[in-house]
Formats: sequence, structure tokens, C-alpha cells
Amino acid sequence: MTSSAAPRRGQRRPLQEGLFQMPEREGAPVSLTGNRCLECGEAFFPARHYCANCSSATLERQTFGPRGVVHTFTVVHQRLPGAAVDPPYAIVVVAMDGGVSAQSVLVDADPQDVTVGMSVEAIARTVLTDEDGVSLINYFFRPLAQHEESHA
Repeated sequence: MTSSAAPRRGQRRPLQEGLFQMPEREGAPVSLTGNRCLECGEAFFPARHYCANCSSATLERQTFGPRGVVHTFTVVHQRLPGAAVDPPYAIVVVAMDGGVSAQSVLVDADPQDVTVGMSVEAIARTVLTDEDGVSLINYFFRPLAQHEESHA
């Protein structure tokens, strides 16, 4: 028997463990969790077991963000089987504060308004609620200009 109880209806948990620090409330900015090589300084997200630059296994956990800049993007117009997001939507690759890139869906913006160089922040949102009533949370990006006054 394990000491941790199974999640219950109304609880929240990450869609995938270890990608971001779970905030206290939905929509709050989040830092992404990765690591940095202690030998060469290369940063990674998501976390790795070995450095892709120098092959060292000497890596330490590090958080990145929550802010960054859109490096590139694509706008999705077709619904993929099993998709949790209705099109159209933008998938963005973001150069995060701290030196890593991360990819996710841009929310709270018209996909036609996305631009390279746009300032964004990572936030946590419910992706879906499972059959036990547990909210599964993932990170998304939203434009920073709309929310920076509340976080400055």
C-alpha cells in the first residue's frame, strides 16, 4: 500500500509530471522545469538525463520563465483526432527567459495576431477533466501585454 492517496474529484494535477511548477490557481504564471549542465552550462527543457552538448551526466534542476518571446509559430486550422483545442489556434515556440525553448498553444489571442518577437508568459490551465473528476493541468502561453500590469 502506498502512502499517497489517489487524486479525487475537484483536485488538480499536471497532465505530465515534471514540466512546470504547479501554481495555486488556474491561469497563474508558471515557471517551466528543466535542467542545466554543470560542465558546459547548456540549458534544457524538458529535463534530460545527459547533456546533449557535452554528454555529461552532471545536470542540475533549474526553472525557466515564466516570460519569453515567440521565436516561431504555426496556425492550426484542422481539428486533429483527440485534440483538446478547437481550431484555429496557434502553436508557438518560445525562447524562454533562462535560455531554453518551449512549445505550446497560445491562448487568449486571435491566432492571426501572433507575431515573431511577441512577448508571452507561460500559464497553467485545465486541459481536461478525467473520469474521476480530476482536472489535468498543462502549461500554455498567453500574450504578455494583456496581463503585465498585474504582474509587474
